Order: sequence, then structure tokens, then C-alpha cells
Amino acid sequence: MTVREHKILSDNNARTNDKYINKYNGTPKYMEPDVDKMQDLIDKITNKEFVITKEDVNKVYKIKRLQVRVEDYTEHRRNIREKIDEANGNTDKCNPIVIYEGRMAGEDVIGDGNHTLDAAYDSKYCSEVPVIRVKSEYHKKLTNQELKGVSNLLNKKPEIEKVSMTPADAVKYIVGVSETSGTPYNSNGNKVFLEKCGFAKAAVTRILNKAKEEIDANKFAASNKLWIHYDKPENKKRLQKKVELYSMRDTNTICIALPSAMFRWDTIWNTLYESAELQKEEKLKRKSNLVILVHHKNTTWYDKWKSVLGAQIYNKLKWHLTESQKEPYMVDLIEMPTTMINDLD
Repeated sequence: MTVREHKILSDNNARTNDKYINKYNGTPKYMEPDVDKMQDLIDKITNKEFVITKEDVNKVYKIKRLQVRVEDYTEHRRNIREKIDEANGNTDKCNPIVIYEGRMAGEDVIGDGNHTLDAAYDSKYCSEVPVIRVKSEYHKKLTNQELKGVSNLLNKKPEIEKVSMTPADAVKYIVGVSETSGTPYNSNGNKVFLEKCGFAKAAVTRILNKAKEEIDANKFAASNKLWIHYDKPENKKRLQKKVELYSMRDTNTICIALPSAMFRWDTIWNTLYESAELQKEEKLKRKSNLVILVHHKNTTWYDKWKSVLGAQIYNKLKWHLTESQKEPYMVDLIEMPTTMINDLD
């Protein structure tokens, strides 16, 4: 009751209001955030009473922020960044960054728009972001907690709950189209559809690649086969045994295993260096044969390897380790099996 009384008296400034006999605005047992004040500032922002301008993204990024959310949403940030990149850095369709001028010890503070700002900063092309600057007279009577409340209300839940289409939903749709009508996963119609659903071009590519993996997996299942994932413990052991077999078969051979999806050149150089140093230490001739067992994460990387990647990597290895060396290495790239029979069926 003391809180409610204080609210009524403060709203009407009873202390100086001739219509009230009260000469003070009450003594509340505790202070509640003033939702009416918050809503008043929100109305001014949403009704565009403050001018929207563009400012240098690097300068805005350095401004301190009110921490509103418990965590940042990485995927949301990436989606905004991809949209900005598609627009060649243009941020006209982005919500403005809300800045409270002179908020803390005379310094400006960002109250809303963290994801947009982070995405713009991450963008390859963006130089400016839309900004709303709120002068001190409009926010000085609100506490920091109330300003956080303003940010939350600017991002409030819709009156009618609606869950946006997710990448997983999109993958399921593309797989369904392929399996029911035979439409290629990467058909132009599928791309147009996903773009109309609001996905950026980079997200569309990820969705289509994931759909291809599921389509291929379903085909393998139909023929009683499984894709071999070499990151699984049982398959990792098989791979390691293969590496050991090649290394033991010939004392002049160094063998390593690498995924085509993450072909680490530093792993190759480090392995060769360590082997050469060990041989020198033991006063043995340097090993000159290099065998690399290549395994594929999925059909997408298998196709990339077969079409372009495999030849490119082999040519680079040949140049680095054979043609440009006084003591050349013999290089052999061997692909591991990609599928196996499903014994459970």
C-alpha cells in the first residue's frame, strides 16, 4: 500500500500540487520500477520522436552497454550479419541502436541493439549503423534497471505467439520435396523458396548442404549402408590402426590421417619436422615417404574432394614437398572407405 500510495502521489506531484493536502509524496517500503515512465520513453522511440541518423560502426562499437540479456544469441547475430553482407553493408533495414547520451559519468551508453551492432561490426562491408540518440532530459529520471526494462519492452513477446521457421524446419522441407517429387536439393526453386522464408544466401547454402546429407543418408539406408564417421570412437580406432599399419610396413614411411573438411597444413609440416628431428637424433636417414589417409565428414566434402579439392591439395603437396625440395618427399594421398554395411539390419 505504501508503494501504491507513493506512485499515486508522485504521478500527481502531490508535494507541490494545490489539489492535494499531502505535503510530501509518501514513503514507500520499497521502490518499484516505474512502468509508466518506461512506456513513455518507449512510445517516443517507437513513434520516431527521436531522429534516426547513421554513425561510424567502429566508433559506436566502443560505447559502453547496458547488459540486458542473460546471453547473446550467436545464430541471431550471424543471421543479421549475413543479411547486412548481402546488402553490401547497407543497414537501412536494421533496427536502430538506442544510445543514452551522458548516462554514466557523462559518457554515452547503449541501451538496445546489441545484436545488430555486433553483426554490423562483424560484417565485411558495413561502415555505418542507424542510431537513435536519447538526450539526458528524457532518461535522467529513469534508473538503470528501468532502462533495461525499456530494452526488454522494445523486444517484448508478440501478443500472438509465433515460432519462426528454423533451419531444421527448412532442411526437413527440402528433404521432403526431394523424396516426394525427385526435385534436386539445390534446385533454383528451393533456393528462391528459402530466400522468401527470410534466410540469407549463406544460410540457404548451409540448409541445402545439410539437406543433401540427409537425402544421401536416406539413400544409403535404403541400400543397407551407413556412412562411416571417423570421429566416432570405434571408427577412430580403425583409422589409427591403419595409420600404424602404413608406418610399420615401411621404415621409410610417415603416415598421418586428415579429414578433407579440415585439411591442416600445419599438422603436415609439424609431423615432418618432428620426424626429421627424431631421425637426426637417432642418427638415422630421414624418412622420405609421406602417406596421408584422407577421410570425409559427409557426402558434401566427398564431392568437393572428388571435383576440385583433392587435385588442388595434391598439386600443392607435390610442389612443396617434391618439386621445391633438395631432398624431395614421395607423397601419396589415400582415401579411406566412406560407407559400410549396416550389420543391424
